Amino acid sequence: MNIMGDNKMSFEQVIDTCVGVPRREDIVKNDTVENPRWKPISHGSFINALATGIEHHGLEITDSAFALNKTGHLLVGGFKVKGACLPAIPSGMAAEFELFTRHANNMSRAIQLNAGLEMMACTNGQMTGECIARHKHTTGFDIDEWARDVALAEFIEDCARQVRNVEELREMECNTDQAARCILEAGSRGIVPLARTVDIWNEWKDPVFNANDFAPNTAWKLVGNMTHIAQKCSPQRQLQIVQAASPLVREFCRAQSIDVDVIPA
Repeated sequence: MNIMGDNKMSFEQVIDTCVGVPRREDIVKNDTVENPRWKPISHGSFINALATGIEHHGLEITDSAFALNKTGHLLVGGFKVKGACLPAIPSGMAAEFELFTRHANNMSRAIQLNAGLEMMACTNGQMTGECIARHKHTTGFDIDEWARDVALAEFIEDCARQVRNVEELREMECNTDQAARCILEAGSRGIVPLARTVDIWNEWKDPVFNANDFAPNTAWKLVGNMTHIAQKCSPQRQLQIVQAASPLVREFCRAQSIDVDVIPA
């Protein structure tokens, strides 16, 4: 999994080294000091619970990668998985299902999971569905039970939605005006860094990948352009772009009329 870039950690490294949690008094914005609901969960415990849940559902982990932010409080990454309970990959695609995850051991953010596909063409998470299986750190929260009975069950269900999304995007037309407007909007909304919008536009005009992977003038191609350029961003930013690309492209490609003359040819 190259979505983590040069900062990636292996599953074993997370389990072995990310076992601690920050003390209440060490959190900068420290409204949890007097909060009896404080129950930090280590990154190691979280990732181990997901791995156990994956195994419980008869899935096999084929690869994994993770990365930490500068403070070590935020972990992003995911697992590549395969198994009989997952739907078939859309025809003509070399891809694997992925379980993306985000976890903050200082309770600054809720747990977040996404299902997605990794295209072998670009070795990056190609797209994700809507966020699944969110949960806050609270007293009484059983991370192992949640991972097994909630998170993985929702992941398997969402993989079927991913297949439908891919098939829809591959059939959806996207002209150059729509692509230009969508790229500008992605920068305006902060979905992609403004500095990268030109890279995405150049990728649309002169793609790295051939038409066998991403047919020209399709929504699928634009999603591929966005997530390919995402690899130049930080791990956390990559995950945000991968998550948001598909819904944004679908929104713009469904528009009946778009009048764009902002980006020069």
